[in-house]
Amino acid sequence: MSKMMFTLLLGLFIGSANAAEVYIDQAGSSTTIDITQTGSGNEVTGDDGTTTAASIDGDSIDVDITQIGNNNTVEMNLDTAGSSTVDTDFTGDSNVFDIMVNGGTGGSHTVDVTGDSNDITICGTNAGGTISSSGTTVSGTSCSTGISANDVTNTITTYGDYNVVNIEQGSGVANSTNTITIGTALSDGLNNVVNIEQDNTEANAVTLTIDGSSNAVNILQD
Repeated sequence: MSKMMFTLLLGLFIGSANAAEVYIDQAGSSTTIDITQTGSGNEVTGDDGTTTAASIDGDSIDVDITQIGNNNTVEMNLDTAGSSTVDTDFTGDSNVFDIMVNGGTGGSHTVDVTGDSNDITICGTNAGGTISSSGTTVSGTSCSTGISANDVTNTITTYGDYNVVNIEQGSGVANSTNTITIGTALSDGLNNVVNIEQDNTEANAVTLTIDGSSNAVNILQD
């Protein structure tokens, strides 16, 4: 039995669109969710005010999210005994994307970010990390548990400044692969933070490409 609850409030106003809010409480196998939001202050969560993460439970989870604008939020909790695939694309500033992955036999999570002062967390317990520059401090969020799914692949690309990337790979018996790209040769990324913590019994891999200056990288592998 599948249960899906969406509350979608869309404002269609030229020049000053109201926030769009999607609340998800879903359970069942072979779930596919596609969401596109444009404007500022949009949410994908479990209830109004982002106090509860969107809940998606079941096997074979596939989620695609696109947000264009500033001050948008995605708070999502995946609880699966199977595999999860998440593809997200964010364009704008001061956006927050937090994904908590609990269980599973495998996961592929891809995040593309263009903008400044964005926070991307894939279940980190490393408190977010901070970096200060020109009087500005950037910090990321954290979540209480690491990714316990096996064979996890995280691919994160950021183009901009003052972005924070947090990844926590929890205990498992398979591979963890992280590929992080910051900036390009044509557009440097400045004052970004990358925190990665991996703790499992098989191969842990990090591929990190950075174009820019004053970036901070913290990697802990066990």
